[in-house]
Amino acid sequence: MKLPNHESAILPREKIRDYLLSTTHPDGRHKAAFFLRFGFNRDSWQTLGEALRQHAALHDVVKKTMIKELDQIVLATDLPEEGLQKGDVGTVVLVHEGGKGYEVEFMTLDGETVAVVTLLAEQVRSIAPREIANARPVAPEQQAA
Repeated sequence: MKLPNHESAILPREKIRDYLLSTTHPDGRHKAAFFLRFGFNRDSWQTLGEALRQHAALHDVVKKTMIKELDQIVLATDLPEEGLQKGDVGTVVLVHEGGKGYEVEFMTLDGETVAVVTLLAEQVRSIAPREIANARPVAPEQQAA
């Protein structure tokens, strides 16, 4: 889905020049460091404005949520050595380095721990709207002691 009404977006000079491209703004300076690396600058702030407008026109909106402790997540890859399959649902028990990785507990529906594994961010995803869980049996040897 494209950003609704992207063609009507108002991109004020102050927001772009004095925030997104300001190396001294307390909140914007980190964003400025990013944009400056790509050749954008305060003197031609309109170029960044046009690039943002073009990006909104060409790319779909993606909702990305921060995964935090106690969130339920979906496994994005098979982990046969752990008896886990893509699509299994687990609970985050620890977040590593601001979301670069996670300690995740996978349990049976009656509360028995199957595995507690350390996963990279690319191995998990947030639960999406309108998803439904699917039950499957777990072999006894796959259950954690």
